[in-house]
Amino acid sequence: MKNTKIKLFAALLLTSSTLYSCTGNSQPKTAIVNTTEQEVKAPKATVQNISQEEFLKLQAQAGTVVMDVRTAGEVAQGYIQGATVFADINAANFQEELNKLDKSKPYLVYCKSGGRSSRAAQMMVDAGFTNVYNLNGGISNWTGPTAKQ
Repeated sequence: MKNTKIKLFAALLLTSSTLYSCTGNSQPKTAIVNTTEQEVKAPKATVQNISQEEFLKLQAQAGTVVMDVRTAGEVAQGYIQGATVFADINAANFQEELNKLDKSKPYLVYCKSGGRSSRAAQMMVDAGFTNVYNLNGGISNWTGPTAKQ
């Protein structure tokens, strides 16, 4: 009788552990992931650093905007021919000036050596601009046409 009780207990234990393990495996093997609106959006744009040759090619395309982010004093000494937007990145109203621009257009951004324009271009991308290019080396390395105001 004692042996029967032990066998019965072992069988019950085996059955209950089998049932318990089967219920754990009834869950789907793939996880359901909730996505937010932000995850569904296209990847964020990035600043593209370009050479003078690339700058000139892009500048020749219709709708491209050349943007000088230097001070008014620097601009007075000369600027890249074709520049139409002059917004000093160090001015208090720089962000306001960005807000006035068409975010869908391509922008070629430059400064004296590339540091300020790199920072300005990143601010533009952060503000939602999609096609922003930074001139490597700035106007200091520029050998193309220039103009004066």
